[in-house]
Amino acid sequence: MLFLTLFFIFTYGLALVKGRLFHETIVEEVKLSIKKANEPEYSYPTEFSLRFIGVALYLVILTIILAVYLIKAISIDPFLYPTLSIIVVHFIGFISGNLLNKKYDLTDPKQASVKLSKAEKRHSVRRSVFNLIETSYFIYMFLVLIELIK
Repeated sequence: MLFLTLFFIFTYGLALVKGRLFHETIVEEVKLSIKKANEPEYSYPTEFSLRFIGVALYLVILTIILAVYLIKAISIDPFLYPTLSIIVVHFIGFISGNLLNKKYDLTDPKQASVKLSKAEKRHSVRRSVFNLIETSYFIYMFLVLIELIK
């Protein structure tokens, strides 16, 4: 639990400072999606497909580990509210990320450029606030685990 806490502090702290993780892969995916929408016979390069599958697999595994961590943290957290709050934040983030994201017509140059400009942003207010909340929570859990907070 302590190792995972330090790992998450590092991961979310890095994302807070550096911006979105796997930024280059995401931007490249958007560029290739625009190209594929305009050229139906185009197929993704094998190297990119393997890298994208690797990133997706890493994120799925990280999500599962985080879910297990938060379930375990419920029994460890002496106040319970911080852990329940983080679970709610993740749930709201998941819902808003899937339901509120606009679908773009990538064959339209204007919409494609809007999607690309959004993808090229390393930082957004929403992402920065989320990373700050996450980093703070994992610092709190670190203090709980080393028994500075009882």
